[in-house]
Formats: sequence, C-alpha cells, structure tokens
Amino acid sequence: IADPGSANQDIEVAIADETGRIFNSERFSQINPDWLRRADLAGRGELISHQTVASERIDVVIRPLGETRVYAVISRSAPGIFNRLSAAPLRSLALPLLAFTIALLATWLALDYLVLKWLRRLHRLAARYGRGEFAAQDTKAFAGAPAEFADFARTMDRMSNDMGERDASLRAAIEKRDDAVREIHHRVKNNLQIVTSYLNLQSRQTEDEQAIAVLSAARHRIDALSIVHQTLYQHERLDSVQVKPFLESLLAHLNVALGMEDMNISIEQDICSVLRASDDAIPLALFTVEAVTNAVKYAFSSAGGKIFVTLRRGDDALILTIEDNGCGLEDSLGGGVSGTGVGGRLMTAFAKQLKGTLKRGPTEKGGYLVVLQIPH
Repeated sequence: IADPGSANQDIEVAIADETGRIFNSERFSQINPDWLRRADLAGRGELISHQTVASERIDVVIRPLGETRVYAVISRSAPGIFNRLSAAPLRSLALPLLAFTIALLATWLALDYLVLKWLRRLHRLAARYGRGEFAAQDTKAFAGAPAEFADFARTMDRMSNDMGERDASLRAAIEKRDDAVREIHHRVKNNLQIVTSYLNLQSRQTEDEQAIAVLSAARHRIDALSIVHQTLYQHERLDSVQVKPFLESLLAHLNVALGMEDMNISIEQDICSVLRASDDAIPLALFTVEAVTNAVKYAFSSAGGKIFVTLRRGDDALILTIEDNGCGLEDSLGGGVSGTGVGGRLMTAFAKQLKGTLKRGPTEKGGYLVVLQIPH
C-alpha cells in the first residue's frame, strides 16, 4: 500500500487468487471472477471501471502474475474530468492564450492611444476642409499628441488658412466677374431696345408694306435677343437658363408684338422645367420666334386659331413642338413645306446650331407641325 503521506495515498495494491479471494484490501472482500478471466484474455492486464454500493467510481487494474494463477489488483478512486492529467494540457493551452489576449489588448490600447485616436481627429479635420470650412482649428484638439501628428496638424492648419484666403479671394473675383457680366447683358439688352426703337421709327416713316413687314420681322428677332439677355442678367447662374420662365416670357412678348389677340389667335403652352446652357438660349429663342411668327403669318385665315407650344423631356433629347390648327397652307414656313424662305432657313440654321433634329410638315387635322429634338 502506498505511503499515506504521499500524493498517491488513494492507490491500493492487493493480491487475489484464481477464485477471486483477495488479500490485503480494504475496498474489496471478493473479486468478480469475470474480471480475472478478462485479465487472462488480455494477458498484460485489464482496466475495469467499477461503481461501489456507495456510488463511488473506482478504477481497478488486474494483472496476472506469471503462471501462478495469482493476480495483482491495483485500485484507486476514478479521477473524473478535472484532474491533474486533464488540467495539465488545459493549463498549457489556456495560459499562453490568456497571455496572448492580454498582450493583444494592450497593443491595441496603445495603438489606439498613440496612433488611431489622432488619425481619427485628422480625418475629421480633413473632412471639414473638404466641406470648405477653412476656419482655424482648435489647437487644444491635438494637445498631447505625438510630435509627428502635432506637426502634421499644424501644417494642415496653415494650409487651411492659405486655402481660406485664396477661396475668399476667388469668391470675390467671381462675384465681381458675375456683376460685370450681368452689367454687360443689361447694357446689351438696353442697346437692343434702342435698335428696336430705331426700327419702329423707320417702319413708321415707310409706306411700303413689304418693307414694313421686313422691319417688323427684324424687330421681333431683336426683341427675342433682348429677352435672352434680360433673362441671363436676372438669373443667379450666368452659365445656364431656366427654359420654362424664359420661353413663357418670350411667348408673352410675341403675343403682344404680333397682335395675336386682334387676329383672334391664341397660344396654348405646356413647357417643362429644365435647365439648359445659356449658349443654347439664343438659338432656342430665335427658333421659337421664327416658328410662331410663321404660323401667325401664314397658317390662319381671318377666323384665327390656336398655336400649341410644348416642351417635354424625352429619354435622349429635349423635344420642342410647335403646332397650329390653321389651314395648312404650303407656305406656312415662309417658303413652302421645304422651308426655303428666310424663316425656314433660319430655323434650319438654329437647329444645326443646337445639334438638333428638325422635322416639319402638315398634320392629319390640316394644321402644320414643327418638331425640334435637342439632345441632352
């Protein structure tokens, strides 16, 4: 039996004969003969797990001793799951894993404190500069930062101050330029009105009906240019024009200038809201003037009629449609359906200037239709 003071004091060693009688054992009074037969079959010993009456688990090793039919019986309490054998590999795995986790956490905290925190502040600072907020930054935000980050923040601050000054200077220059361009448009509009007044005076002193018609057509075209420049200098953006109010103003002017009410002619319009480059405004206005003027001059009898002006946005193009419900005369374009007159040639030229596609011809209802497709 093991030394009671040793770590193996739970181990008991006894001797059993072939009948199962056991000597020197406090745990067993008799050995199960089946255990002995199993030990004989194994030859080198058999491990048996046994549960006592008191529900205690015991590991028993039985080994035959030579040919003497005597058996050595070694027993001890079953160690269970958590024992020194199972705890040893657990400790060998858990302790390094715990040390690695602690080291990783410490590294991350140090990295966050020394690097990541300041990178986040620099990122927020750069985002402010990207939004155009060039005001001086709070110098306390980088107090305590590593020298490299503090130097970089001061450099960005100086850069933002320079950018802010340049931005303010550029804004002032652009504002002055816009004011000058608006003044130019305003003066051009005034000069065109003076030219219109000259043409009016000239037409009053002329008795030739053909000359009066020519002067009137020239006056309408100059008035259209005047409306374009008036729209441009009244608009906040000089590089683009809102087409809807622009065309509505132009059609209102044509209604009065051509005396359409006296001729019992009305305009119905459906114009979408769209923004176009200001370079397109002049040819678009003059095209509309020519199409509406030709309809007023050639499409209607004394009974009058209607002109339908539609502007809509297609998938690939802006579509301007000018249609009348007149008598569909062949010279409704001032030169036949082919548009060989002055008005027809001007419309073709304006369509090319807009890089658009022009289609025109009589409608099934007897009127005349002009369609201009301007690519987006």
